[in-house]
Amino acid sequence: MIESDVPSRHKWLPLALPVLFGVEPVVSDPWPSIREAVAAFAAQAGVIRDQALLDEAELDGIDSALTSADSGSWAAWQEATEDFNAPMRVVLMGRTMAGKSSLLSALSGSHFDRIGDGSQRFSRDVFVATPRASDRIEVVDTPGVGARDGAEDYDLAFSAAYDADLILWVASSDSIQEETARALRLLGVIGKPIIVVLNCRQSLKGVGRLNLLKFPERVFGHREGLVDDLRRHMAAVAVEPLDVVYMHALAATESLAHGGEIDVELHEASRIDDLTDALNREYSSHCESRRALRVVDGQRRKVDSLMLSLAQGSTTRRAQADHNRKLNEDIQARLARVVRLAREGMVSDIAIAVGRRRDLHLSLTDFGKSLQQAWEKEIDALQAELNEPWTPGSRS
Repeated sequence: MIESDVPSRHKWLPLALPVLFGVEPVVSDPWPSIREAVAAFAAQAGVIRDQALLDEAELDGIDSALTSADSGSWAAWQEATEDFNAPMRVVLMGRTMAGKSSLLSALSGSHFDRIGDGSQRFSRDVFVATPRASDRIEVVDTPGVGARDGAEDYDLAFSAAYDADLILWVASSDSIQEETARALRLLGVIGKPIIVVLNCRQSLKGVGRLNLLKFPERVFGHREGLVDDLRRHMAAVAVEPLDVVYMHALAATESLAHGGEIDVELHEASRIDDLTDALNREYSSHCESRRALRVVDGQRRKVDSLMLSLAQGSTTRRAQADHNRKLNEDIQARLARVVRLAREGMVSDIAIAVGRRRDLHLSLTDFGKSLQQAWEKEIDALQAELNEPWTPGSRS
């Protein structure tokens, strides 16, 4: 047989694969079934909520709590549907003055006005920007955690974290404070994947810039202890960071902020591209699964809020019922005591009224017709006395 007559393996390979390995499974689009499940879940939550509103309408405080929960309405379902096509949401979090806004500016190439001036609590809002590397990713800047009198900022940051696909925890390279540990443990409980960005805060003036460009190990080296501390705090809630990226956010920002010309040398030295690569890898590998988790988890949190509201209403109702029961028992005890005292008083007064007439016969001398008349007269007087309105001691 001539070699050219032998069938090429490329021709018989498609026929052999099913024989050797079985039929290739057909991967169906999961989104329709996910949408259907989320819609059914939201609708059922709405039915429960609406019924609870009817049942608890007369209970003070329950309306406002339940009104904030998801009703499963068409508007809520539209919102859930739009989320399936939303960009991957990356939320920047970290201690105040860690460099989050600088990092946002470095990633987006704009919004330089959000960079802090060295004071506490410079960023006081939640801000969304699109990074230059991909329009399928959105980066959310949040207020810092741990500032003095920063409870409102803390709540804003963690509210954004609940809606994140990925958390970038920005840690400064100088120290790790207790606020960092507490926030990392809470993020671990929330269950969001975390990339740690260890941001170098060394100045770029004079020797600082030279070290960054020529001797990067002096800038980024000897930070293992800080990374170990971060890992230890996260491990306390069984969380492992997806990655740890060393970078200089201020250098990355300054490389973009000079008349539109990119300082390529400073840009590369800042290592911002390491972070961009990590974000692109996460998007390529997990964007769809995390988007689905975000939508499903959002509905679950709404139901958790509904359950909390119902539990609070139930607790309030039980407390009110217990109060009413004790009040009723007290009223019943008071009534029983009043009835008992009234009965005892009436018995006593009757005994006194009858007792006053016990020696009536001793004053009579005629036991004939006059006795009968005297007896009837006294009986009438006694009857009239007993028919008078009674008050305690009125017949004593």
